[in-house]
Amino acid sequence: MNTLELICKKTLHLNMKKSIQILPKDQKELELISKWLLDNNITFEEFESSYNAEIVNKVLGGMKDVENGNYTNFSPDLLWK
Repeated sequence: MNTLELICKKTLHLNMKKSIQILPKDQKELELISKWLLDNNITFEEFESSYNAEIVNKVLGGMKDVENGNYTNFSPDLLWK
């Protein structure tokens, strides 16, 4: 999985650096984002993610399930019945 790291520099009395991660869905989206960043003179670094894409997709899918209300609440009392 490719990840873009966007580095924004803000000049005050010293250079401050902040990063955001952009997680493109596929190669086409990665190319579009890279082109847009280049066209707007925004510095970025591209690197390979060390995360397993399958696990990341499972976690993101689980987060969507929670947002959609697809989860079960339980109390510790239920475990001992």
